[in-house]
Amino acid sequence: MPKQYYIEVIPVVELLAHMENTLNNPKYAPLTETDGSGTLCPTSEDAFQFVKKIVDEVAPAFEGRYFHCALDESAVVGKAESAEAVKARHRAGVCDYYTRLNDLVKSHGKTMMMYADIVLNHPGVMNMLPKDIVMMYWNYADAPHYDGFDKLARWGSDDEPVGIWIG
Repeated sequence: MPKQYYIEVIPVVELLAHMENTLNNPKYAPLTETDGSGTLCPTSEDAFQFVKKIVDEVAPAFEGRYFHCALDESAVVGKAESAEAVKARHRAGVCDYYTRLNDLVKSHGKTMMMYADIVLNHPGVMNMLPKDIVMMYWNYADAPHYDGFDKLARWGSDDEPVGIWIG
């Protein structure tokens, strides 16, 4: 129905942080980065298989071109379960997770979107990621100019947009 009104519905599914309601369930607690956190461990194969089940179920339910994986506010990553991998690979462990998600989303014929706060806060991370991921800049404050948005616009590919959200 939205298509007839030229509306594209894009699912936004938290696939790293903001998963408290799910990860508080004892069945999923072993998938966390830190005990009691709402953040998955990005280097855990079990956590990735759980996320794969989510994407495999949700992606086909939407006709649109995009699938938004969120991935914002995951500052706890690298503090516990993934600490060794993140330290050894200088945040590349997180980039591996983002890249695997991108491949998974593409396997459903969709383009991955993600919030860019973590990417912008760790210099060099953007250069480790596929250029076909659509980065979404967000900020809670209104401002006349956003430097982060400019960085993303320079990084992005020529054919994919960079989005902005102001809360």
